[in-house]
Amino acid sequence: MGVAAIWARALPEDPMSAGRLQARILADPAFERPALLIAETDDGRPVGFLWAAARPPTGWLVALAVDASYRR
Repeated sequence: MGVAAIWARALPEDPMSAGRLQARILADPAFERPALLIAETDDGRPVGFLWAAARPPTGWLVALAVDASYRR
């Protein structure tokens, strides 16, 4: 399960596919890789993410999701 799958399951009102994630976010010239943080298990499987944006002097959280089986 990747970021798009986690997003689609955790945020069903704003579904995401791998293609849409690529087109809408990763291909955006304003996208900065360090602004996408991915939480992984010890074996490298993604289980959550945080996507933030910053345009000085402000910043904001765009999306945050965690796989239901890893929530506390």
